Amino acid sequence: MLKKTPSSKSKKLKETTLPTGLKDETYKYALKNQLIYSIIGVFAGIVIVVLGIYLTMSGVESTTDEVGLEVLGAKLNLKRVAPGVILFFLGFFIIFITRFFIKSESDKK
Repeated sequence: MLKKTPSSKSKKLKETTLPTGLKDETYKYALKNQLIYSIIGVFAGIVIVVLGIYLTMSGVESTTDEVGLEVLGAKLNLKRVAPGVILFFLGFFIIFITRFFIKSESDKK
C-alpha cells in the first residue's frame, strides 16, 4: 500500500505517499516506520560526521593525489583531499536523504 515516489512539484529527493481511506493503524504504522528510518539515518550520519571530524583533526592524510567522481556527465575532481573530509560530507548526505517526510494524498488537493 505504501508507495515511495519522487516528488515533481517539490524539490525533495523522496516522499512517502499514503492513499486516503486507510485505517488509522496503517497510518500509525507508516509514520512509526518512517520515524525509525529517519532516526537511524540521523544517528548514522552524526557518527560518520564525527568520525570525519576526528580523522581531519588527527591529521590523517590521503595516499592518493586525486579523487574523482563522474555522475551523469558532471565531473568532480578533488586534489589531495583527506578521508575525514569525505566522511564529513558523506555523513551530511546520509542525514539529508533520510530526513522524516511523509505526505498524504489528501494534501495534494
